Amino acid sequence: MMTYLYNEEINGGFVVAGQKMLGVLKGLIISYLITIILLFAVAVVVYKVGISDTVLSGLITAVYIFATFLGGFVTGKKVQEKKFVWGALFGFTYILIAVALSAIVGGAEAGTLVPRITKCVMCVAGGMLGAMLA
Repeated sequence: MMTYLYNEEINGGFVVAGQKMLGVLKGLIISYLITIILLFAVAVVVYKVGISDTVLSGLITAVYIFATFLGGFVTGKKVQEKKFVWGALFGFTYILIAVALSAIVGGAEAGTLVPRITKCVMCVAGGMLGAMLA
């Protein structure tokens, strides 16, 4: 007789939530790979062409939104229900990690709270939209 460690009636909810978190993790990995590739391309353009700070800021924001949209899409494909919630969670996690890395590497900048909040909202919305369209 085989003994099962998993009892669907007791632990089913935990396993499903764990699988959904793996979807978020997969989305994060893919979105950060896309972010690295696109930011490298932006750096090459800046080096070769020399663009203004305003255009550079817009390009970086566009990279963040595009990456969160694609990561949210991957997350939405994985979770299959309540996609907007999981997409928003993905977008929030993405920007939380990005802001933490930015603070560690570059230090905090004074006077940039409103643009950062706007970027946060855009990333959460990008992840949510990507997940809903999955």
